[in-house]
Amino acid sequence: MTRYRRLTRVGADLLWGVVMLTVLAATVLGGMLGGTALGYGLLPRYNGGHEIPWLLGVGACVGVVTGVVVCHRARGWVQRARMRMMRHRAVDAIADVVWCDYHYQVGTKGPGSSRYTVYLSWRDPDGQHTGERRYRFIGRGRDDFAHLVRRGGKVPIRYPAGRPHRFVIDIPFAPTMADQFL
Repeated sequence: MTRYRRLTRVGADLLWGVVMLTVLAATVLGGMLGGTALGYGLLPRYNGGHEIPWLLGVGACVGVVTGVVVCHRARGWVQRARMRMMRHRAVDAIADVVWCDYHYQVGTKGPGSSRYTVYLSWRDPDGQHTGERRYRFIGRGRDDFAHLVRRGGKVPIRYPAGRPHRFVIDIPFAPTMADQFL
């Protein structure tokens, strides 16, 4: 991987981190505002005029949970939207899995995580191309994913015409956000 592509990947990961923190902060703030509205404005009418300050904390907790769920699912949403947009004007190809690197990291205080790095090769009218994509899973990873990206397997990919380095593997698993921007 060239230095430029490494910097691009790091930049995309940083951008995604900022987006996730912004979404998390917005949902926590929204939850706290909702809790405040309930605890100090709406519910005291039904509680004999007494304020209910603990609803502020409940609203913050609901905001944190909502933010985590939204951030976790957003990668899949972005990939599905990108696939729909690419369906009409992208190049479709079938890539051969040259090699799949699997690394499991043991978690010290919870479940570990596994990382797959999939190396691909494909041919189109412009010539021979290669590339890699990374996927992470909590725990040991999914067996059906490992079966799809085994050495010698074939996976469908799409990429904008003339830009094969921006390919996306068209399988329904957690893409990295770098896949969305490269």
